[in-house]
Amino acid sequence: MQKVQRGYVKRYLLFNLREKGGTLLLGGIFLLGAIIGSQIINLGEERVVGILGTLFEGGKQEGVTFLEAFLSLLTTDSMFLIALFLLGFCAIGQPFMVFLLLYQGLGFGLTGAYLLSQGKIAFVYYALALLPKMLCFLGIQIAATREAILFSLRFLQQICPIASAKGSAQSVQIYIGRFVFFLLLTAAASFLGALLTLTATNFLMG
Repeated sequence: MQKVQRGYVKRYLLFNLREKGGTLLLGGIFLLGAIIGSQIINLGEERVVGILGTLFEGGKQEGVTFLEAFLSLLTTDSMFLIALFLLGFCAIGQPFMVFLLLYQGLGFGLTGAYLLSQGKIAFVYYALALLPKMLCFLGIQIAATREAILFSLRFLQQICPIASAKGSAQSVQIYIGRFVFFLLLTAAASFLGALLTLTATNFLMG
C-alpha cells in the first residue's frame, strides 16, 4: 500500500513539474534577481544606497496623493506588460523577456534590502505596503512572461523548425485578449498597491 502511495505521489510530482516547470523557472529567475539586488545593498554599494535614500526621502517630503500613487504604479507595470506583449511577436525575444523579469526581481531585492536596513518603521512599511503589492504584481508578471514566451515560439518555429511547443499555436486574438486581461489585473493591483501605500504611510506617520 505504501509503495502504491509513493508511486502516486511521484507521478503527481512529475506531472506538475512538467506542467508548471516553466512557471517555477520564471519564478526562480525573479528570485535570483531579488537575491542579487539584496546582495548589492548588503555589500555596501554606497552609490546605490544613496540613490535609493534620495528617492525615498524625496517621496516623503513631496507627499503623494492616492491618484498619483495609482497612476505611478499603473504606468510602471503597464510599460512592463507592453514590452512583453511586443516581444511576443519577436522570434528571438525570449532572452529579453527573461531579462525583464530578472530586472524586476533586482529592483524588488534592492528596495526590500534597503528598507530592511533602515530600522523598524521602514520594515513595517515594507511588510504592510511593498511586499503585498509586489506579490500581486509578481503573479501577473510571471503569467504574462510565460504567455509571451509561448506565443513567440510560433515565430521561432518559422525560422528554426523545432518540436512543437505547448501553447505556441494560439491565435493572435487570444494573445491580445489575455494581455488585455493582464492589464485589467494590473490596474486592480495598482489600485490595491496605492491604497496599501497610503494606508501604511498614514498609519506610520500618524
